Amino acid sequence: MSKLVTFILFAGIALSSVAAADTPSEPAKDVPELQVLNHWDGKWDDEITVKPNAGLPNGMRAKGTVVAEWVLDGRFVQQTATMEPTDGRPVMKATSLMTYDPRKRVYRTWMFFSTGTVTETEGQWDEKSRTMTSKGRDAESGGTTAVTATFAADGSERWSIIEKDRDGKVVGETSGKNTPRKK
Repeated sequence: MSKLVTFILFAGIALSSVAAADTPSEPAKDVPELQVLNHWDGKWDDEITVKPNAGLPNGMRAKGTVVAEWVLDGRFVQQTATMEPTDGRPVMKATSLMTYDPRKRVYRTWMFFSTGTVTETEGQWDEKSRTMTSKGRDAESGGTTAVTATFAADGSERWSIIEKDRDGKVVGETSGKNTPRKK
């Protein structure tokens, strides 16, 4: 599976939302910005839609599950995900780490995929709109990725990803909805 397809399928995983009430751990108290990452903590179901593009002329849909928890003394949210494309493509897995970097004043995410791909993004949180906006750059291709995730009051999340090549041409568009798992 191409690096683009792998990124598109799993970028939304880092954007899964809703805090779990019974999660025993919590963010470190000395970095208040970490509280925002409680939106990702918990268990949920993901639905992803990839618009047709050069790597996927027919587009694609996938469904999956995500489990996330605070790790490393509340400094990071670690997520593990399994995604199954509905068109019979192989199941993919991913692990991500999310944190707030007080020196850079950005939220940082690193994603590691079962295909061997690794991605990194940096973002900002807007409390009023309950939206995280993140950007990443591929060092090899020079392309960019813009990710927007908006969290609803009911705990669900809607997100979108726009990937552009080094010339600014859109080469991938993905959207998704993450729904909290029923307890």
